[in-house]
Amino acid sequence: MDRERKQTYVKLIEKLLACPLGQEVEILQANEELVDAELPEAMKEYANYLESQGNRNVEWLRGIAAQLEQVIGVETVNANTEDEEQFLIETLQFLIDSQGNPQQVYPMWEQQQEKFTSILLDILPLVASRLLTQKTEQQKISIA
Repeated sequence: MDRERKQTYVKLIEKLLACPLGQEVEILQANEELVDAELPEAMKEYANYLESQGNRNVEWLRGIAAQLEQVIGVETVNANTEDEEQFLIETLQFLIDSQGNPQQVYPMWEQQQEKFTSILLDILPLVASRLLTQKTEQQKISIA
């Protein structure tokens, strides 16, 4: 992160610290061009600075940073994972079809090794939740 961007983050963080309780979302929305993956990191750095100064807003700021990380992380995962999601679904289907047979599964995994990235770990809960929801809905339809 360059110096100018860091100073812009600091101004935003100071606005957040000075705003009345409950207006944080409005301020973040008004500055949405700054709400990116680097903002929570800047918040944590600023929280460390505040902590060294004995400021009591440290935990609040770290909490906001953690919330932003979750929101930004989910948005990033949802926006950039179509191919990975399809690969994960195909892999899960292959596991089902092969009944988890290691003689079939391991060679396939070896051929696809470059596709096993940390993104798969990020999307696994989302895909699993979606698949379970679909299965539950299908069961409801078949009962009706």
